[in-house]
Amino acid sequence: MNTLGITGSNGYIGKNLVKRCSKHNINFNTLSKKKNIKQNNFLFKEIDLLPENFFKDSDIIVHLAGIAHNENISNLDYFRKINVNFAINIGQLCIKHKIKKLIFISSIKALYQENYYGKTKFEAELELTKLFKNCQHTELVIIRPGLIYGNSPKGNLKLIKIFLKFRFIPILSNKNNKISMMHVDDL
Repeated sequence: MNTLGITGSNGYIGKNLVKRCSKHNINFNTLSKKKNIKQNNFLFKEIDLLPENFFKDSDIIVHLAGIAHNENISNLDYFRKINVNFAINIGQLCIKHKIKKLIFISSIKALYQENYYGKTKFEAELELTKLFKNCQHTELVIIRPGLIYGNSPKGNLKLIKIFLKFRFIPILSNKNNKISMMHVDDL
């Protein structure tokens, strides 16, 4: 039976994925810096010192971990460390352990690269694509979801939800502004 390895299991999408795996009796392991209530949680302290057992015990890895909604961090190097270098380390270990598939959850922001988040997600996509170019045993899948909505949203959607609660609809200056949205359960 396949076992799914999930990085970023304490994040918005990760929590929902863990909940769905539990509900549908899908075997999974999680990799996180914070202790998780799940039994198969592998802890790590530094992104370059990842527990190899997480990879040995997983068939497919879903890489969700990263930094996105944190206005307190304005350092491109820190974004690169988390969003690019961590993804590369995950990719290298997937190849080393002959994981069947790495699913890298990027962002629609990688398409526009308007901020550090979008820029580093795009850089991670490029680096992973290079890394997996000649790999025969591990498939790389990159997904660029748009705005993710569901219960307890973060970022811009949280702000929109507050506006709608008070029946206030902000007028945006750009008439051509379009938002691609997806429910967290559909990802």
